[in-house]
Amino acid sequence: MELWIWFLFFSISFGYNFGLVCLQCKSIISPRLCKRVTQCSDGEVCIVQRQTNEFGEIVYDLGCSPSTTCTNVTAVSQNSLCTQCCDIDLCNHVACNAQGHLLPDKSACSGTKWFDAMQRINGQWAEWSSWGSCSLTCGDGVQSRHRTCTNPSPTNGGVMCPGEENESMACAKQACPTDGQWSLWSTWTNCSLYHDDGVVTRTRSCSNPSPVNGGNNCAGLDIERKSCQMPHQIVYDCSDVLKLGLSRGSGVYKITPWNTHREVDVYCDMDTEGGGWTVFQRRWNGSVDFNRSFADYERGFGSFDGEFWTGLDVLHSMTSRGNMTLRVDMSLPNGTTGFDEYAGFYISPLDQYNLNLVRRINSRGMSDSCILSDTGTSYDINHQPFTTYDRDVDNWSDNCAQYFGGGWWYNDCTCNNLNGEYTRR
Repeated sequence: MELWIWFLFFSISFGYNFGLVCLQCKSIISPRLCKRVTQCSDGEVCIVQRQTNEFGEIVYDLGCSPSTTCTNVTAVSQNSLCTQCCDIDLCNHVACNAQGHLLPDKSACSGTKWFDAMQRINGQWAEWSSWGSCSLTCGDGVQSRHRTCTNPSPTNGGVMCPGEENESMACAKQACPTDGQWSLWSTWTNCSLYHDDGVVTRTRSCSNPSPVNGGNNCAGLDIERKSCQMPHQIVYDCSDVLKLGLSRGSGVYKITPWNTHREVDVYCDMDTEGGGWTVFQRRWNGSVDFNRSFADYERGFGSFDGEFWTGLDVLHSMTSRGNMTLRVDMSLPNGTTGFDEYAGFYISPLDQYNLNLVRRINSRGMSDSCILSDTGTSYDINHQPFTTYDRDVDNWSDNCAQYFGGGWWYNDCTCNNLNGEYTRR
C-alpha cells in the first residue's frame, strides 16, 4: 500500500504590530516545552518549523522570521515538514498539530491571541538605596547610591527600566589639612659675637607652604648656628659695638678706649634712639652715695646693675677720640620724662676733666633755663673743671661739692647738678 502525501502551498500576508514577543528555542521536541522568549525586530513574525534531525527525531525550531518571506507549509502526516507563522505575541507556542500549552486548541494563524497568561511585563525601578559613605574625608570625594530594576523585574520580553542603576554626587567639600614645609635656608650671616664666641647663623621659615586647616608645623629648628673665627676688631665705645654687629641688647660690654691698651667694662644702652650709647652715669633710687672723693670719681664707682659712675679717666679717653653727642635723660616720680642732646661733647684736659659742649641740638620735656652748654652766667658749667669735696676747683669762695653733696662741674656753684644729694620730690 502506498501512502500519498499531498502538500498544500500557500502564502499569507500578515498584519503585525511592532516588535512581537515570540518563543525562541532550537531542536526542541515540542513547542510547549519552550520557556525562552525573544523580542522580534520590526517587520518580523513568530514562526514554528517542524523537521526531522539526523537521528530521525521530530524536533521543532521556534523564533522570529521576516513577514515578507515567512510561508505556511502544512501536511497531513505527523512526521512531514511543517512551517507555520503568526503575528501575535507568543503565538508560536503551538503549531503543526503539536500539543501546545494548556490552552484551547486553536489555529496558529487564526489571529486569536491564545497566550494571555504569558503577557509581556516591563521592568520598574525599586527605591534608591541610602547614600554610601564618602570616598574621602576631605577634598573632592564621591558618594553613590544604587537601585534595581525589580519592582517588577521585566518578564516575557518586557523592556528593562530606563535610566541608570547607579547615581553619584560630590561630597566632603571641606579643605584637607596641609602640613607645613620648610623654605630654603637663608645665606649665612657675617661672623658675630654670640655668648662670647664667634658664630654665623642662617634661618628658614615654615612657609613652603605654611600649615593650614590644622596641618602640622614643620619639624626641626628655624635657625642654625656654627662657630666662626671672629676678625680682630677693636671696640672703642658702645657705638662700635653697634656698628660691628656685636650687640646683644642693652648690658655690659668690654671696650678698649682708643688711646689705651686696656679693656674696661662699660654699660651700653642699645634701646634708646637706635642704641649705641655709652652710659657713664645712672641714678634712679638714691641707693649709691655720690658724695665721693676725687679718686672715686676718677676711677668710677657703683654697680652696673643699679646706680653707677663710670669714671672720669675712661670718660676722657673715650671722648678725646672726637667730638661726641651727650644725651641726658630724666624722669620725675609722677612718670614725666624728658631729654636733652648736646653736640661737641668731650672731657679735657686730663688733669682737670673739664666739661666741653658746643650747643643743645635736641630736646623734649626739658626746661630752657640752666642748659648745660650755656656760658653767659656764673652758674653755667660749660668748660668748667670737676670739683669734689676733697678737690675744690670751682669759682665759689667755699666748696660747692661739699655744699651740694656730690662731685660736679661747678662754676660759682650751679643751677643743674645731677650728682648732688638724691631727693624724691
